[in-house]
Amino acid sequence: MTTDPSADIAAVQGIAAVPRILEVVCRSTGMGFAAVARVTEQRWVCCAVRDEIAFEPIPAIAMGRLFQPFYRMSGQDCQQGLGLGLYIASEIARAHGGIIDVTSSPQETRFTFRMPL
Repeated sequence: MTTDPSADIAAVQGIAAVPRILEVVCRSTGMGFAAVARVTEQRWVCCAVRDEIAFEPIPAIAMGRLFQPFYRMSGQDCQQGLGLGLYIASEIARAHGGIIDVTSSPQETRFTFRMPL
């Protein structure tokens, strides 16, 4: 990998699915921060959506179901949508050879999207 990230930035900008996946995850989760990280030496792009607002962590029982169609966590103040956003984002990622995963703790919840270039 070169020290000049211009080629990597151009490659990421050329992937139509990246902005759409980040938009869907932000809209589905109510999180407002999305970032694209530097491409790794193995030519993978990694994007993350992170929430540091004082929300409760995602319960362990829900973690395995977040990316299933029509799943919506119970007990949320705002129950919008059909429960398809994260499922669709994960299917788009999978179709491009990538993956979306989630971690959640009292400090933050982070959705991470990785895919090869």
